[in-house]
Amino acid sequence: MNGNRLRSPFPAGQPFRIEVYNDRGTRMHGETTQAVETRVSTSAMPTGLYHVRLRRGNNTVNYNLSVQH
Repeated sequence: MNGNRLRSPFPAGQPFRIEVYNDRGTRMHGETTQAVETRVSTSAMPTGLYHVRLRRGNNTVNYNLSVQH
């Protein structure tokens, strides 16, 4: 499985939302997890730059994700 590991900035055991968007703002992936570290599958995503948003309540953390195959 192709994938990128994401590490949560939020406390362990507390659920948060992961959303991945392409450069046009289309959501390519979304899930809710409690894991401190999770792997997001990128095998179905075309090569390019993506925007990752981690949300828990009113707290949001944004990352850029580069996918290369």
